[in-house]
Amino acid sequence: MSKKQKFEEMSENMDDLRRKNMELEREKSSLMDRILQLESINNDLNEKNEVLEQELRQWKENCSCPKDVAGNFRNVPLLAISKILEFLSFDDLKTLRCLSTWFFTTVSNEFKSVFGTYHININLIDIGPTWRSEIQEQLSAAVERSYGPEIKFDLNFEEPLPGEDDPDFVKEILLKYKDNIYAMYVYLCHDKHRYLLEQANEFKNLEQLDIKLYSCDRSACEKKHFVKTMEFFNSFISRYANKLKHFGIHNIGLWEDDEYKISNSEIPKMPNLESFAISETDIPNALSVMRTVNFENITNLKMSGGKDYNLANIDIKEFNIRNLSVLSLECLDKDFALALLQSSSSTLTSLEILEIVIDHGSIRNIKFSNLKNLNIQGMGETGSLTLIINAANSLEEIEIYEYDPGFDSNLQVFRNFKLPRLKTIKFDCVSISKFVHSLTNACNENTKILIMDEIISKLLLHLLCLKTIATFEDDPGYFFIFDN
Repeated sequence: MSKKQKFEEMSENMDDLRRKNMELEREKSSLMDRILQLESINNDLNEKNEVLEQELRQWKENCSCPKDVAGNFRNVPLLAISKILEFLSFDDLKTLRCLSTWFFTTVSNEFKSVFGTYHININLIDIGPTWRSEIQEQLSAAVERSYGPEIKFDLNFEEPLPGEDDPDFVKEILLKYKDNIYAMYVYLCHDKHRYLLEQANEFKNLEQLDIKLYSCDRSACEKKHFVKTMEFFNSFISRYANKLKHFGIHNIGLWEDDEYKISNSEIPKMPNLESFAISETDIPNALSVMRTVNFENITNLKMSGGKDYNLANIDIKEFNIRNLSVLSLECLDKDFALALLQSSSSTLTSLEILEIVIDHGSIRNIKFSNLKNLNIQGMGETGSLTLIINAANSLEEIEIYEYDPGFDSNLQVFRNFKLPRLKTIKFDCVSISKFVHSLTNACNENTKILIMDEIISKLLLHLLCLKTIATFEDDPGYFFIFDN
């Protein structure tokens, strides 16, 4: 190859190199621009992260909800935890529910019925500065640490004392937590709580409502006050009539004049009620309200006549009461109470009878096939024992309270029977007698016997019964009473 050819070839190679070098320079410049762009983006992200971290630090410092404080509970055996839970009140269990995710999950997986749904009772009469802070902290903690089932709040609007009513604070609570409010107990006088009707306070999950009427400060509430009260009453119920599963009305015998009576034609129908409560009422008002209720759907019924009203001569045949599962009766006419018991004897699982004296002869033919929980106070020894014997095969829990050492009359004969499924029997302020002796002797080997919340040996109580019964049989005026 000639020198000329070599030179030309070298020139071409040099031109190629120059072109490639220029391309590399362009790529380098493009990469540098991209690097600068990424650095700018990175700087922006760092600034945003700093802002977010600062906000997070401030949120943590200002957060009033409890921290995860399971702590030493993690080292406690599950069996020991279960025993601890047996001695705690429902409010304490609610607090433990917010202890930590670990605690809630561990306990709930093993004992599924311990916590249930979180209900908070907010007593809005206690709304001084200290109480406001405590209420807000409680609500914040419950919402921020909502382990398990959804959070539901119960609001109790008690009758405020002079100078203690603070509607602005109440409105703030209602507006902030309106989607969590499922139950209300409202003390109603005139249209005092008219802010409940504001559009902003639409409680879409409200299921339970109790209303207690009370009068103004005047010695006799005039008709215009009654009219205002009932107007608000009907407007408020109308708003939630189709949502309510429980409704209670109390103190509706407030106005004694016949001119101020509640008409059932004015009260909105509540078609989906499953639970109904009525107390402190005279017969006309009681009948007016009861006639608006579809008792065929009611499974939970609570009725109390109060000291001035016993609801005598109400015929339950007017109402289709046949599916009751839970029944509570207080200070009612005996015949009316017996009629309710008779109509629900096969469906009742829980029964409470307070201050209604029922004798053996009246109740001996009423048999209970599914009754599990029984609470008796002021019913009398003979009737109480007969009721228990008539539900002996299904009873699991019994609670008996008698402030009168002799009940209505002393049981003359020891009764021998058995309570095969009984888990717990609790005596409060009950005299040692053949009644108590009959019950303790009927307990099975697994039954817990409690006196004033303290567990006592069945054998010890049996021996005490034998000794004490012999003592007061010699001296009928002597009674040994378990009391504080």
